[in-house]
Amino acid sequence: MKFTNSAILLGLQLQVALASTLNTIDTFHFDEVTSYKCWKFDSIHGETNLKLDISGINANQELPINVHKNVESMHLDKDKGQEDFTIQKDAFTVFETDIYQDGKLEVLIDEPGEFCVSFNENGQYQGSFQGDLEIVEKIAPIRVNQEAYNHGITAFIGVLIIAGLVSKYKITSFNDISPISQRLLSLLALHLVYNLTLSILEWYCYKFPSSSNYLWVENYFINIVGSILTCWSTYVNIMIYFGSGFKNLGYKAPSNTSWIKKTILASLVTAITVSTSMLSNSIVKKQIVIDGHIQDVYMHSSTGPFIKNTFLSKIFGGIISVLGLALLICVTVLPFIYGFIIYNRFSKSGEYVNQQLMKKTILYHGVYAWGIGSLFYYFFDFMKLFEEYVPVVILFTIWYSERGYVALKGVGNDLGGIKDFYL
Repeated sequence: MKFTNSAILLGLQLQVALASTLNTIDTFHFDEVTSYKCWKFDSIHGETNLKLDISGINANQELPINVHKNVESMHLDKDKGQEDFTIQKDAFTVFETDIYQDGKLEVLIDEPGEFCVSFNENGQYQGSFQGDLEIVEKIAPIRVNQEAYNHGITAFIGVLIIAGLVSKYKITSFNDISPISQRLLSLLALHLVYNLTLSILEWYCYKFPSSSNYLWVENYFINIVGSILTCWSTYVNIMIYFGSGFKNLGYKAPSNTSWIKKTILASLVTAITVSTSMLSNSIVKKQIVIDGHIQDVYMHSSTGPFIKNTFLSKIFGGIISVLGLALLICVTVLPFIYGFIIYNRFSKSGEYVNQQLMKKTILYHGVYAWGIGSLFYYFFDFMKLFEEYVPVVILFTIWYSERGYVALKGVGNDLGGIKDFYL
C-alpha cells in the first residue's frame, strides 16, 4: 500500500512538472466598424491559437471570416533600372469559413509571421455582429527544480533496485558473477550515477541561477554523456539477442564477430548522436510575457536545419532518415529475428536451459521493450522514472548466473546426427 501511494504521489508530481502554462498574448474586439486587424509573431514559443467568440449574428445571413498570412517576397521587374527588384507583400489564406450563428472558433498559428483576421471582407453581410478575439499560447517551460527532483528520484530508485538485486542473489563480489551479469549490473550502476550527477548539477543551477550553467547542462552534458549512455545501453541490450550471453556459440555469431560488433556500435553512435544532439533540438532561454509580466523561462526549441542551402538540407535530411530507419531495424527487427534463430538452434540441439533463456528474453524483454513498455510510458508519466531500469532488470533476472552459460559448439550423433552446427 505504501508503494502504491508513493507511486501515485510521484505520478502527480511528475504531472505538475509537465503541466503547460496558458499565456494570453493579446485580446481584441471586432464589430461591423472594426472588422480587420493584423498581429506579427516574431517567434512561436508553443501551441498558439486565435480564439474567436462570435455573437449577434443576424438570422438568415452568412458572416465570412478569413485569417491570412502576409508574406514578403522579392519580385523582378525588368527595364526599371535600379528598381528591377521590388519587395511585394502577398497574402496566403490559412483559414476561412462562413458563420451562420453564434459560436466559437480556434485557428492554430504554427509558424512566425504576420497574421491578419478579417470579418465580412467582401461586404456580403449586412448588419451588426460582435467578435471577441483572444490570442493564447500554451507553453511548457522547464522547471529546473522539478527536473532535479525527478532525476534525484530516478537515482534513488536505482539505488533501491541495485541493493535489492544484490540482496536477492547474495552477490558478495563483482568478480563472482558471470560476464553478462556484470555488464547488466554495471549498466544499472551507470544509469544511477548519470541521474545522480544530473540531479546535483540541476540543483546547483536552481540554487545558483545562471543561464549559461543550465544551458551547458542541458545542451552539452545531456546531449553528450546522455547519448553515450543511451548508445551503450542499447548496444548491451541488443547484443544479448545476438548471443553475447553464451560462451562457445560459434565463430559466425555476431557477438563473436568483431567487424559486426563494430558496425552495430558505430551505427548506434552515429544515429543516436545525431538524433539527440543540438542539430535537432536544444534548450533555449527566452524572455516572454506571462500575465503582463516579463519572465525568463527555459524551453525546448527546435533549432531547425543548420544547413541553409535547400538542396544540401534535403540531402542531409534524407541521410538522417536513412540512419533513423537503419537504427530502427538494428535495435528491433534484426535482434528479434536473430534471437529466434538462436532459440531455434537450441531447440534442435536439445539445450533446454539455453533455449529457455532466449525464449524468456524474447517474450519478456522483447515484448516489454518494444511494445508494452512504450504504451506504459505514453499513458503513465510517472513510469518515466523507471524507464531506464526496467528493461535492464528484466534481462538481469533472466540471465543472472555465477558462471557463464555455455552453448554446445557442435551437436553429436546422439542429438540428430548434425555435426559442427554454427550460426
